[in-house]
Amino acid sequence: MLTFKENPTPLKEGFSFEAFDVGSTSPKIHFGPMSAVNCKWAIRVNQRPVFWINEPEGVGGPFRLNAEMRNVTGKVIFSIIDNEWRIRTENWDAEVIGPRISIRNGPRQIALVLRTAPPTDLFIEHMDMSVEGHRLLCDGKNFTVTTASGYTVQAQNLKFDGCQVAVEIADEAIAFGSGGGSVSFSGTTGTRASPRIIDPKIQRNVRCPCGSGRRYKHCCGAF
Repeated sequence: MLTFKENPTPLKEGFSFEAFDVGSTSPKIHFGPMSAVNCKWAIRVNQRPVFWINEPEGVGGPFRLNAEMRNVTGKVIFSIIDNEWRIRTENWDAEVIGPRISIRNGPRQIALVLRTAPPTDLFIEHMDMSVEGHRLLCDGKNFTVTTASGYTVQAQNLKFDGCQVAVEIADEAIAFGSGGGSVSFSGTTGTRASPRIIDPKIQRNVRCPCGSGRRYKHCCGAF
């Protein structure tokens, strides 16, 4: 176990760092009850990447994980740069025990818990952060987004494969599964030409803006 409060070496650098073991196949990112594989951006907020994957630099090389994770105040507390993770030492508490990394804002205030299962899986077991006024919260049961305007969307059991963006959050809407690929949820899988769109301004009985031809409440609004 590494506890940064007891180890003075990383304090001199401003952060502690180490590398994830990532293989030559695209890793699967699990956000609570959701997962994304073969997706360029797992989460993006107002075009700002939060969690994304770059292609290998050479044939047979590892895929490159990148992330910028924040706490509920919007402060960066953890980052990944081409598979090298970094924990800011000004965090109230941070510890690494085996494959699990935990960061706390204060007593019983968990900001982030992630676990690795090399070389293919990374699990975000708990996350509570704000990005540009939007709050993202996930645990083992739900993935919840509360927009800056106060609109809340809760998703469960979503699986993204081959989408350009798994979760796209903007000031005016939230989209699941942008840029092709497939999205499965509640035991149903489908290939979509357009993203699943959630927008609080859309009336539930109008045609869904995704182009499916169905009413919004029976399509994207079913979330």
